[in-house]
Amino acid sequence: MDGLRLTQAQTAAFISIQLLHLGFLATARSIYRSAFTFSPFSNPWVLLGMGTTVACMLLIVYVPVLQTVFRTAPLPLEWWPVILLGLFPASSARKSTRRCAGGCTRQAAPDGRTSLQ
Repeated sequence: MDGLRLTQAQTAAFISIQLLHLGFLATARSIYRSAFTFSPFSNPWVLLGMGTTVACMLLIVYVPVLQTVFRTAPLPLEWWPVILLGLFPASSARKSTRRCAGGCTRQAAPDGRTSLQ
């Protein structure tokens, strides 16, 4: 594997991990309910932080000075759909494993919320 492809693969891994963390942040409001049941605009600070994170990621990947500092390489356009589509199963799997299935019991906490035991 040549040096450019290796650096691009490492950059794709970096982007994937960062986007996966942003997905976790977006779905962290509920263990059981889908993120699509909540308004994305209810916490503007989280949206600002997520936007800043995406902007920083793109700068690190596409600004030559930052590419040198962070040892990244620009990703080919055809890699982006693969990266983005690969994230949906990962975040969906996390939610589905937390849903009550096959013998899990829910117990009420003192504040009225429920949790798996």
